[in-house]
Amino acid sequence: METYVESRIKIKDFNSDKTILKISDADRLLKFNDEIVITDSLNNAFLKSGNSLINESILDIIDNYVLTYKKNPRSYAIYDKLLNCLICDSHSFGKHIFDNKVILGLGDSNFVVTREICNNKILSTYQLSILGTWHDGPIEKPYQVADFCGLCQNVLVITMTNGDVLFLDIEKGEVRAFLKDAHVARNLQQINGSNIFQGIYGYTFLEVDAESGTVLRKMDLKEEWKRVGRESDINYIGVDVVSEGLHYFIANTNIVGVFNPKTLHIEDYYEFDFDKKQHQQLKGGKENLQIKEGKIYCLDTLGNLYELERNS
Repeated sequence: METYVESRIKIKDFNSDKTILKISDADRLLKFNDEIVITDSLNNAFLKSGNSLINESILDIIDNYVLTYKKNPRSYAIYDKLLNCLICDSHSFGKHIFDNKVILGLGDSNFVVTREICNNKILSTYQLSILGTWHDGPIEKPYQVADFCGLCQNVLVITMTNGDVLFLDIEKGEVRAFLKDAHVARNLQQINGSNIFQGIYGYTFLEVDAESGTVLRKMDLKEEWKRVGRESDINYIGVDVVSEGLHYFIANTNIVGVFNPKTLHIEDYYEFDFDKKQHQQLKGGKENLQIKEGKIYCLDTLGNLYELERNS
């Protein structure tokens, strides 16, 4: 099995040994126009050069849309990849944008709302209580959205907090399909703009067809972890990012790996030897795992940025 070469760095110029930027309170690792962006604890955003990206606080960067906010007076805005302001409002636009549409309704909200970016007009609203409830052991709970995964021909793919997958027609505001017991609460991603979505969460790899609302493939990864020589019950995958046909993931809080959906094998992984006394670990959230030109960038809780590259 191939191994990763670890290059531990602060925020630096990767073509030299000179450190040009150090952010002691680095909080998130993002990407804008194919450039790595680091935000600090106050949501200020910096490019690798050390220059500020924009003179506003960053909520998120999604498909080259920059979502920002200001405190005094409170306002929210969405900028395009040229940093032109598309829309500004006193109310938040959330953190999900697909095909020039803003999707709202994460967490304890009972509604999924779709708006147009250009005019902030509501396209559709769907009430989640229509789905009924689910049972967490003896406890009956309402359905809640864990993540909005993508939009395919007006079908919004949604993962629920209990791992079910909902396919919602945003034009009609009605359900196309609802997959129970999918066991993937996050990380479903659209593959090359097609109707196929894939993702890994926990110990499950899932592939679905958004057009038909069906499961194409589903795999328990516990046996695969055994195949590569690791205990199967201690390698929980929380972050998964698809790039050029491969799934790059973070397992536990100290493993970065690669899964190939064609072979259904874990091709490689690297385990960090972190300082437990400092509670050092990899930061969660898919924004903190970025892939650029075959190199893997990840951020730890002490503000260290890592560049990983597989041996050829």
